[in-house]
Amino acid sequence: MNTALMVAVLALILGIASLGYAVYVQTQVSSAQSAASSLPKINQPVQTRNVTIDWVNTFNSGLDRFAPEYIVINQGDTVNLSFISNDTDAHTFTVQLPTGIFQLNDSLKGMTNFLTGGTFGGNATGCEQDNVVVGCNLALYSRCIDSTGGKVACDSTTAPPPVTSIVLTRGSFTVKVAGTYLFYCVYHKSKGMFGYLIVLPNAGFTG
Repeated sequence: MNTALMVAVLALILGIASLGYAVYVQTQVSSAQSAASSLPKINQPVQTRNVTIDWVNTFNSGLDRFAPEYIVINQGDTVNLSFISNDTDAHTFTVQLPTGIFQLNDSLKGMTNFLTGGTFGGNATGCEQDNVVVGCNLALYSRCIDSTGGKVACDSTTAPPPVTSIVLTRGSFTVKVAGTYLFYCVYHKSKGMFGYLIVLPNAGFTG
């Protein structure tokens, strides 16, 4: 059998195998969706939940994490989210919802961009709600303090080290589709800075 024929036969075999696997995966997904839809629903009035999520460094290990890593709400609930960072690195809270991306960006002038190793020349502008860019309101809530507890410019070169950045951004979103949604920091997702928004099926939601 010549080389070209062998390559063609191998490609055909791999194509059939991948088609079979795709059918298998689709069957598993359909089965999981069917099982999820048959679960009993809770029956609660929709509500607004005030949630505060923080950045933590796990046991000073250099592993950035969200605290808490899990947020549980009911279908139809609105989340008023406050995202607090107290680090010299920039962080985001980013989640892809059925209505689009929701993102809070805790990045100040002088903070480190972990992806590039550079520093930000200005405050964040990358906050989003339903895929629409909105103001991050960093100027209202952000501050940096030096080792004495004094308030200083976040890019200060004269303040006694270490300079700690405390950034608070706020935003709201409503989730009308039950499911599990990954939230993450765009800068540190690969280091494990992610968590899950769990939205329980709710018969009390009629929207």
